[in-house]
Amino acid sequence: MEREALKISDVSYVHTVDMSSRTCSCKSWMLKEIPCPHAIAAILYKNWEPIDYVDDCYSKETYLRTYCHYLQPVTNMKMWSDSTNPHVEPPVVKSMPGRPRKVRNKKY
Repeated sequence: MEREALKISDVSYVHTVDMSSRTCSCKSWMLKEIPCPHAIAAILYKNWEPIDYVDDCYSKETYLRTYCHYLQPVTNMKMWSDSTNPHVEPPVVKSMPGRPRKVRNKKY
């Protein structure tokens, strides 16, 4: 399949959209996996459907597969299982060198 790159001009920039690798020079399409406005302009120029270029992770089927399992909520801390991990203690507070700041209540 040959690489098909289209030049899409914005207000002050010209972006290159590569349809075969689904990239745009603005980098938004690569980050979000959703076509950027430049890619949508190129897709509509070719009379294709923009929804075909959205990643599958945004589909309804993927959403339903992800959230199909029901998690039973735990009602209170008595129902929690005991942890075998060691208890985490807060760090020791050390006084910083130098004179401590004065506590002032400034009134206007």
